[in-house]
Amino acid sequence: MTSNGESRLRNAFTTRKQVSVNKMIVRNSASGAFLHRFNNLLDSVVYHNYREAIFHLPNDSTITEITVWRAPAMRAFVAGSNAHLKVLSIAHCSLARIPITLPQLTTLKSLSIGDCKLTSFKLDMVLANQMLTTLNMCCNEIRQLVRESPQPHSLKILPNLEYFILYKNKLTQLDLSYFESYPNLTNIDISNNQITTVCTSSPVRLSVVHLNLMQNQLTTFNITGCIMPNITSLLLTGNPLTVVPPVFENYPNMHLVMSWHTLICETLLPLKEQILSSKLKIQSVHASQCTSGHFYLSLKKMQECCGQSL
Repeated sequence: MTSNGESRLRNAFTTRKQVSVNKMIVRNSASGAFLHRFNNLLDSVVYHNYREAIFHLPNDSTITEITVWRAPAMRAFVAGSNAHLKVLSIAHCSLARIPITLPQLTTLKSLSIGDCKLTSFKLDMVLANQMLTTLNMCCNEIRQLVRESPQPHSLKILPNLEYFILYKNKLTQLDLSYFESYPNLTNIDISNNQITTVCTSSPVRLSVVHLNLMQNQLTTFNITGCIMPNITSLLLTGNPLTVVPPVFENYPNMHLVMSWHTLICETLLPLKEQILSSKLKIQSVHASQCTSGHFYLSLKKMQECCGQSL
């Protein structure tokens, strides 16, 4: 830091609840020892631009939230033993793998690594973070989800995880049985990928309420072997599906959203009741011949487009 900079910064912390520094130059790194010196003054810290290759979180730091908005040179996040950090968010970085020191963060509740260089996600890497409620790996280059084969009667779980977000990656397949380690997972967002297949390699029961698979490449959707008794929302808009998946018989409370432009009118004939009750919503797509000023097509509009056959 510049001459007298540390003293001025300490004075600022003692007189204000929130301190904003537009630019800071330190001798070695803006993490590690620097964070340790100010540890007792900080609850949360936000870096709008972090220029180092490594981010060090020192041992026994009492900081509860760290956000790094932009760190194009960051290739590693290294954490010491920590029982205080609850939120870690890193964006626009060069991380190519999940940090191996995450198990040190024993109280972590929210983990977000977005717009970075991740190409795969090993699900077991976060099983040590037992307090996690939100896991967000959006906008990376993840092509596969990987997990170790579970051992009978000793499968590790994340008991508190509720949100799993892999929006805008490059997944081509989705195995729903991979989520069995998350017994209280209610929200899954894997939209804007390249998924062509959804399967269940082994029978599984999930607590999922909202499943978002919008903007993928699904031509069929079959969740045989996966029981989701709580599901109420399934989003399939933007997939080239030509038929409505047979989900209402097993899930009468389901609300399903699909695109109009790939559907064949005959597939909607048996579903008039679901359309009228808004359990099946057909989204207007401007590229199709059947468009509307409304986000969803009304039954009357669908009848016009189908030649009154509904």
